[in-house]
Amino acid sequence: LACMRRFITAHKRGEAAEWGDFERAVAQTTGKDYGWWFDQWVRRGGTPAVRLAAVKSAPAGGGFTVTGRLEQTGTPYRLSVPLVVEMEDGRAERQVVEIRGASAAFRMQVAARPRELRVDHGDTSA
Repeated sequence: LACMRRFITAHKRGEAAEWGDFERAVAQTTGKDYGWWFDQWVRRGGTPAVRLAAVKSAPAGGGFTVTGRLEQTGTPYRLSVPLVVEMEDGRAERQVVEIRGASAAFRMQVAARPRELRVDHGDTSA
């Protein structure tokens, strides 16, 4: 909201503006370069294509370890991908995996035998 306020303050009502103007407002407000964000979400077409790969589970220390990779096809996005492991006893464990290139490995410790691993799209029933 602070970025939007700065942008609005810098532009008179009805004045034409470009995405670059808003990008500058974001940089000035945050003190950080978010060029990468604008590149992948504003200037680039398409959407990320992410899949789970090489997923395995193994008993470990009274629970289980779930390992695998997240893989992206095409030009990689910089993403934070929430994963959820549903266990046979009905509980669920969540973890966010940062992916900055074509793939990223993950490792999750869970308390019971895993039943399902999936990307968590906000399903709160798990």
